[in-house]
Amino acid sequence: MLRRPMFERFSGNARQLMSGAKRAAERLAHQVVDTEHLLLGLLELPDASGVRLLRDLDVDVDTLRDSLASLLPHGDAAPDLGSRPFSAEVRRALELACEEAAELGHRYVG
Repeated sequence: MLRRPMFERFSGNARQLMSGAKRAAERLAHQVVDTEHLLLGLLELPDASGVRLLRDLDVDVDTLRDSLASLLPHGDAAPDLGSRPFSAEVRRALELACEEAAELGHRYVG
């Protein structure tokens, strides 16, 4: 189970990614933050290691972002819905990220 104090262990980029994911869900009027929103949030961070890895693999991140955004249906959530919950998949991904950071001996989640 995710708790707010867990985010205190997130690096600046990880926090920006989560904020970007929430903004993506809001823009698309989705009621929950899902894994595709995490990817969109990551793609907002050009200097993040994940984005650099994608570029190293010859992925055009601008095309990926545009393609992903165009494939996602626009939802019908109220624009002022406020805080959107995380999907079970996002909660699991965040739990795995925390476990991986712990296994690597890091005090933060990047």
